[in-house]
Amino acid sequence: MIVHDTTRVQPVLAHWAGPPTPDHPIPLRRLDPTCRLRGWRFLATEVDRVRDELLSQGIEPVLVGSTWSLPGELGFYCAGQPLVYSVGLAFGDRHSQYDLWRPNPLADPADFIGRTFIIVGRGDVDALAFDRLEPPRFVNYREGDHAIAGWSIVVGHGYRGPIRNGGRAAY
Repeated sequence: MIVHDTTRVQPVLAHWAGPPTPDHPIPLRRLDPTCRLRGWRFLATEVDRVRDELLSQGIEPVLVGSTWSLPGELGFYCAGQPLVYSVGLAFGDRHSQYDLWRPNPLADPADFIGRTFIIVGRGDVDALAFDRLEPPRFVNYREGDHAIAGWSIVVGHGYRGPIRNGGRAAY
């Protein structure tokens, strides 16, 4: 029963997990593996809001996830189930099926030059890969008093292509 509804034991788990720290801003995730399953609709609503802002300006953004699991979640939960790309390899993340789909921003950068990207998941986007970056928007999903998940959303205008940064492609 607890596995299906961990909200009943969150206060106990939060006590054991301790307070948030810079290294562990969402300490509950260390003890409650179901945190990975929650907050996706909330994130998608925020991403849709950013997409709508750009669309209202006449900009058709490229939506990307910076980890292997984000493209699937965003593609499912965002309005209209948009095409989502993975740039996880640029951040040192593992391979995913999205890396095989063509064209994609890492394997075929010329197909995306000049486009505006919405990068979801990481805030440390390499400014050299874009003409201009907007400041990161942080999305924090909470249940009651407890932080469950957090992501950043960065809008990059004028994609220049992957940049080699310390031996890896970076965005």
